[in-house]
Amino acid sequence: MTAKKIFKKTLYYTIATIIIVALSVFCLYLALYAAGYRVNTHTWKVQKTGLLVFKSPDGGANIFINGQPAPFKESLLPSIWHNSKSISLFPGEYDLEIKKESYLPYREHIIIVPELITEIEKIIFVPENIQKTSLLEKNIQDFSFAPNSRKMIYTVDRSVNIYDLSKKTDYDLGIKIPDQTKNIRFFWSSDSKRSTVIFIRDIGNIIYWLDTDTREGFYFHQAFSFSPFFEEIFFLDKNNNELFGTNGRDLYQINIAQKNINIAVKNVSSVSGDNQYLYFVQNAEKKLARYDTSIEQIDFVLDDFTPSDDFTILPGANGRQFYILNNGQLGVFSSGEPTISLNDQVTRLLYGDKGYDIYYTRNYEIWRFDPNEIKKEKQNKLITRISQPLSDLREFANNYYLFYTADNRLNLIRLDGSNNTLITDSAVYDFRVVGSSAILVVEQKDSGKSLALISF
Repeated sequence: MTAKKIFKKTLYYTIATIIIVALSVFCLYLALYAAGYRVNTHTWKVQKTGLLVFKSPDGGANIFINGQPAPFKESLLPSIWHNSKSISLFPGEYDLEIKKESYLPYREHIIIVPELITEIEKIIFVPENIQKTSLLEKNIQDFSFAPNSRKMIYTVDRSVNIYDLSKKTDYDLGIKIPDQTKNIRFFWSSDSKRSTVIFIRDIGNIIYWLDTDTREGFYFHQAFSFSPFFEEIFFLDKNNNELFGTNGRDLYQINIAQKNINIAVKNVSSVSGDNQYLYFVQNAEKKLARYDTSIEQIDFVLDDFTPSDDFTILPGANGRQFYILNNGQLGVFSSGEPTISLNDQVTRLLYGDKGYDIYYTRNYEIWRFDPNEIKKEKQNKLITRISQPLSDLREFANNYYLFYTADNRLNLIRLDGSNNTLITDSAVYDFRVVGSSAILVVEQKDSGKSLALISF
């Protein structure tokens, strides 16, 4: 074989080898790339990446990671991530910022874990200029929102009115505040169709029953031949004509249709209810009891029980358990089981609108208890710490966000504690969430309280 042929053969095999090696490396690269591996140019190491998925808001947005524009691509993931963008990132912590024209920036600190998907969803952009619509400029005095947040009973100039948000209409109920009234209490049925107004007086309380749809009603002392001076009224879901009331000593059963009132349980205190069950302390036995109004049966919950000033009971969603706050101790009680302690040094117990999670405060901390969390140690979750005592808290946007008031300022925060945003500088006295894009606020102004609607 001549030298020329040897050279050609050697060159042929060399080129073939290079091509095979190149193809092998390329195929390996594709396999690693498809598996989520990338070359980290900061360390020059091949690392497994995680995926950040962002559901694009209407109108588009600019996305930044650690202050730099993020090269998001249209997501090729399954339909549950439809209309989403994604980017592969090396493991670590990042500062995410999403900017949208005419809205405040959305910021969140994220953690990317190898082989896992981190999803940013249910983002609410707060407008730079809040859309606030004035509903009532009157000097509102006492007031109460309906459970569905669509109605509000209030007093003004010694008259009782009802405002219907659905109709944007204000009605004078023709009820005058009795003389010597020192306080007014409102109680609602869970469907927001019935209410009672109790005028607290030293010379005897006056109770007015109201159908909030027809705006017709009557005074108890005129409709019943016998009517105690009730301090609280409890509605039941199962019967529109049946109520329960307490005068601070005894529990009474009230039948609206038959116009009669009878004693149900004597010598009770600290009564609360949840439309089927009533909870109270039987003073003589010093026992915490639960009264099932559907079968008129009393179950004793705790023996040797003394309620403290912070005593609160909130029912769970399944009807078989409820939460107890007493003397700073938060616990959950399930039928037939001992009370389980959840946390201590609790200052206030708040109810989650879903009926499953509950929220509570420990001084300036907002906590959430999730009974559906399998791992017991993760059921209590700290959401955030605030610099002022919390006044109220409501779930919003399918429970991904919370509205809360502190120092009379309204704030919006994600459930994971991120993106805490001040909504309005106005002094907010009270508020309610209306649907998925608005809230009712009672603002404290120099001229008095007024009602407004904030839209997103």
